[in-house]
Amino acid sequence: MLLEQCICGGLSGTETKKHGVSIIVCGDCGVVRQKVEKTVEEIESYYRNDYFNGVYTHEREQDELVARSQIKAYGFQNGGVKFRSLDVGCGRGCFVNEMKRAGHEAVGIDLSPISQRYYDGLSTYHEPLEEIHFPTDRFGVVTVHDVLEHTIYPVRFLVEIFRVTKQCGRVLIEIPDFQE
Repeated sequence: MLLEQCICGGLSGTETKKHGVSIIVCGDCGVVRQKVEKTVEEIESYYRNDYFNGVYTHEREQDELVARSQIKAYGFQNGGVKFRSLDVGCGRGCFVNEMKRAGHEAVGIDLSPISQRYYDGLSTYHEPLEEIHFPTDRFGVVTVHDVLEHTIYPVRFLVEIFRVTKQCGRVLIEIPDFQE
C-alpha cells in the first residue's frame, strides 16, 4: 500500500508503534496517524460492524460526560448563537445529542448505526462523508473527534470537511495525544 499524502502535503514518514498501534509519523511536519493496512471496503466494514462490539470500550456515560465538556470548552452551551453543526464520526451520538440539547441543529455521521440504540430521533447518517453529498457551505460548525487519524485518505477527507463548512464557519479537529 502506498503511503497516503500527509495533511501537510508530505509523502515521507516513519513507521513505528505506540501503545500497540501501528502509526506513521510524517517526516515533514511530525503529524501522527494510524497506519491503515486494509482496503477502503475492509475499513468501512470494520467500523460499521466490529468497532463498537468490543474494540471501543468507553461507556455511554463517559461519552456523554466528554461531550458536555467539549461543548462547554467550545462555548456552544445554551444561550449562545444557534447554528447547524455536523459531528463526523459521531459514534453513539452523544455529542450530537448534547448539541441538540443546547439548542443547535445537529446531525452526525458514523459508519456504525450504534447511535440509533441510544437516542430516539437523532439525525445520523451511516455512510462515508464523501458519499452523503451535503451542499457546499451547509454547516456553521463541523467537529471531528478522534477520527482523522483513522482515515485512509486524510487530504480528501479534509477537503470535503472544508467544502461543507460555511465560509466563516469553524472546523474543530481533535486527535489523540500520541506523545503520552
